[in-house]
Order: sequence, then structure tokens, then C-alpha cells
Amino acid sequence: MALIGSNQQSNNTPITSFTVTNPIKRDRSNYMIWKQQVLSSIRGNGLEGYIDGSRICPGQFLPPEARS
Repeated sequence: MALIGSNQQSNNTPITSFTVTNPIKRDRSNYMIWKQQVLSSIRGNGLEGYIDGSRICPGQFLPPEARS
């Protein structure tokens, strides 16, 4: 299993690429390992606030003033 994540800063807004590559099907026997790897990647990329609701998700599109 490989977890790949990267952060870049642009105008104080993090851009995160989050990819989980896993050729093994998850089941009862490997769920805990998968969960730990995914949680580590989420925490490492600073995304847990978006999941638990403590941070507001950014808009889907840039506001007009940020496009230029």
C-alpha cells in the first residue's frame, strides 16, 4: 500500500493532492492497517479539520477577484 500526498501554498490557501494507491481489496482482515495509513495521510496533510467539521471547506470555485 502506498499513500501519496503533497501540499503547496498559494495565496495562503493549501492545495492538496491526495492519492491512495492500494492494489489489495480491503476486508475485515486488513481494515485496521488501511485505516491507520489513511488517517496518517489525512493528519500529515492537515485535512482532519475538514473531516471533523472544525474547519470550513473552501468553495468549489475561486471568487472572481482571485481569478486574475
